[in-house]
Amino acid sequence: MLSSPRMRSPDPEMAVQKPLGTRRQTPKEEVCTVGVIGTGHYGTAFLCQTQAIPKIHVSIVCDRDLTNARKACRLAGIPEEKVVPCQDRKEILQLLRSPCTLIVEDSRLLLSAPLDVVVECTGDAETGAYHASLALQQGKHVAMVTKETDVVVGPLLQQQATRARLAYTPVDGDQHGLLIHLVSWCRALGLEIVAAGKARDSEFILRGERLVRGGETIHLSPDQVPFFQPLRPGATLSFLKLRNQILSGLARVEPFDICELTVAANATGLSPDIPELHAPVLRTIEIPEALGCQDEGGILSDSGRIEAVSCLRNDHEAGLGGGVFCVVRSHNAYSRRILSSKGCITDSKQERALVYRPYHLCGVETATTVLSAKRLGEQANMGSDHPKFDMICEAMVPWKKGERLSETRDGRLGVRALIVPYTPLSDSSPPPYFLAMGCVLNRDMSPGEIIDSSGIVPPKESTLWSLRKEQDILHGAGRCP
Repeated sequence: MLSSPRMRSPDPEMAVQKPLGTRRQTPKEEVCTVGVIGTGHYGTAFLCQTQAIPKIHVSIVCDRDLTNARKACRLAGIPEEKVVPCQDRKEILQLLRSPCTLIVEDSRLLLSAPLDVVVECTGDAETGAYHASLALQQGKHVAMVTKETDVVVGPLLQQQATRARLAYTPVDGDQHGLLIHLVSWCRALGLEIVAAGKARDSEFILRGERLVRGGETIHLSPDQVPFFQPLRPGATLSFLKLRNQILSGLARVEPFDICELTVAANATGLSPDIPELHAPVLRTIEIPEALGCQDEGGILSDSGRIEAVSCLRNDHEAGLGGGVFCVVRSHNAYSRRILSSKGCITDSKQERALVYRPYHLCGVETATTVLSAKRLGEQANMGSDHPKFDMICEAMVPWKKGERLSETRDGRLGVRALIVPYTPLSDSSPPPYFLAMGCVLNRDMSPGEIIDSSGIVPPKESTLWSLRKEQDILHGAGRCP
């Protein structure tokens, strides 16, 4: 089906995995049968890694372009003769238990087949809503990679899954799923979460008087370089203020960052300190110093916050790898001593400690979620069945009546995403970001204006909009447009 812009189809120039040998045999009743919808980057990574996992068999792969599905199978090392296109349910039922991998264009064929788990990774909010809802109706667990759907109607879909004793859950491999796990682990140990969040994918590497990020180079003046050296205790606010000024616009969070953190905020109850996030540029060793409360020299107004950071490092230092972290506090002096002496980075007073995971492996590690879904059912759910926060959008450029709302406009950032308390749909409330995207504006919008429901024309038919209205009703909504 659809692929998100960040989940492009595999590069045809990539090396092809050689066909695998015979996998260790696993009793058929123990094998988890899986359907994958969407063969962009994420779906392909999952398919490739499952070839080494005997307890998972990806029986059906769906993509609206079978060329993409074939390419994913080829990269996974599946012999061409074992990749079988199917066009009707009878054919699927005949071949489903064979060692073949079936490929289909029509997602309804996959969703009607007797599978244990559906991995939805199209990256499209509307398509993901349709697939997840139908999969649950068909009695299948859902491993939800498409966070664009989850951030709008995830709580409703989890409620539906729980009623049916099924799993509907974010996944290991994506940052929000991993962050939810890490927060749960820290809380299970009785540690206070001062802040938790994710590292952005792009990192700033300091090389003398240059900062390098990907293909970009930022030249620093000699008097600017000291502010990119490690923070001095007591100087956190001034250092970060100058870093932000120097890197104005370069370290901003992207909509997908806000999306992931909103899903995690709903699941954990952690809240943003400000709707757009502080998003500081930090070395790993600076995180527990900077992400403390203001009365302790940090940047946060209170404890229990969710954040994103951009990693700053030198060439010889390890990065954060787009990983996740928690800044924690123990209220016992002896426990704090253990945290500081057994490998945790701490703030200068050794009161806050950093627990972090410096990587997220996308589809390579999503198998743990899939296996848990089959074994534990609704107990595997990591998300929230009660909405707490929404992701909304603010205009960054002038918009004209009749234009279709999108993330960019004339090569510029068209909107930015914010995290705000959950609000049911009404004429005066802002619709969730992925409800607004693609809608036609019915009035002009100015930079800095929050997009509200009265300013857009909703689609005539939409699974995503219908589910959101149902979710609002369940949670005490007023009138829905």
